[in-house]
Formats: sequence, C-alpha cells, structure tokens
Amino acid sequence: INYCLTPTRFLWNHARLYGADRYGPLFEYLKSWDKVASRRPDKIISISKTVQSRVKEYYGLESDVVYPPVDVDAHQQEYPKPPLTNFFIYIGRLVTYKQVQVLVEVFNELKWPLAIIGMGDMENKLKEIALSHIVFLGQLSDPEMNSYLHHSRGLVFFHEEDFGIVPVEAMAAGIPVIGLNKGGVAETVIHGKTGYLGDNLKQSLLEFVKMEFNPQILRNHARQFDKDRFKKEFLLHCTDRS
Repeated sequence: INYCLTPTRFLWNHARLYGADRYGPLFEYLKSWDKVASRRPDKIISISKTVQSRVKEYYGLESDVVYPPVDVDAHQQEYPKPPLTNFFIYIGRLVTYKQVQVLVEVFNELKWPLAIIGMGDMENKLKEIALSHIVFLGQLSDPEMNSYLHHSRGLVFFHEEDFGIVPVEAMAAGIPVIGLNKGGVAETVIHGKTGYLGDNLKQSLLEFVKMEFNPQILRNHARQFDKDRFKKEFLLHCTDRS
C-alpha cells in the first residue's frame, strides 16, 4: 500500500524549481522510472483530493483519499499567553514555495504584528526585508509554539500545500485560518465559518479582520481530522481490495 503524500514533488508539480528546464533529458528519464515505481503497490491512498488529482494526472492511476491524522486533543487545552499581543502567525519552513516572502512584504505594508515560527534557507533574506513588527521565533518546542498559536488572531497559510496539518491544528485551537483557496487548505477550511479563503493575501487579510468566528465551531470542525477517524478510515481502505 502506498500512502501517498504527493507524487515525487521535484519531478512533477515543482519540476521547474528543481531545474527541469536545464536538465530535461535527466528529468524525463527519472519521470519514466517514477511512473514504473508508482504501479508497484497494490493500492494507493492519497492524503487529500489535491494529491488524488495529481496521482491521476501524473501517474494515470486511481486512488482513495484518507486525510492524515491530527492530534486534535493536544490543541484543545489551555496554553499560557506569549509576550506578543494582537498578532497573526505563520508556522512552517522558510522556503520559496511556501511564499513566505510575499507574507513578509504584505505585513510590512499593512504594519500588522506577525510572528514567524520555523527555519529554512530563506531566513536571512526574510530578516533583512522584515520591519520591526515582524518577529522571527525560530524553531520552538510544541508547548512554546502552541502558546503563540492559541493566542494569535489567525494563522496565515497562503500557499498551496498537499494537505496542511497546521491549519487543522489552528482550528482545533479555535483559531481561524487565512488560506490560499487552493490545495489542501481549501479542503479543510470552510470559507466564512472556520477561516477566509482567497487568492490575494492582502485583500484576504483586510476582509478577514471584518469577520467574526466562533471558536467552538472551529474546534468541532477540526474533530473530523482526529487520530481515531484516521485509524478507522485507513484500516477500512486497506482491507478493501476493490
């Protein structure tokens, strides 16, 4: 069984970022090998409808969908307040495809407080362009990270992700999500109810702050992604040989 997080990223949907234009023959060879390998499992289970569509497009294969398990219980408890107030938060690697530079540029323009948790090869560049109201917290322990997440105004997750566990963790904490209306986050966030989905980050943030969200509705919605649900669905699809 192949529990597919996504078809080999550097060969397919991110090929240009990895030099496919320069090394075309090599990429075509590796893609051929990848297609052969994709047919070896008896069954493919995708982590989202987004990944399911890629499996169909790139490999020409059908797959079931079982969303990954999220530790919902860990986010439905109290955490102490951090030193920041009235801030938005980003949690994730500081790499190009996650569009963190766009995030920093928009928050520079809006002059709104933003906490960034995570590390990556763009860290120094981002720190150079960020104004003082944007704080880089590096790699935190889970309790430290949850302290910031649980007391933020909203999680900003404005890039295409295969599934995106962090937005579900935010909703489990009663925190709404400002997300790109594409990829996994568009499958987990309910526009207007558990967050705001849009195509333009600045406009989405300006619309988001006009809205009100019920934390309990967010927590209840996140329940459908918990570990028990994953175990039941995964076992069901593993034993279904159709």
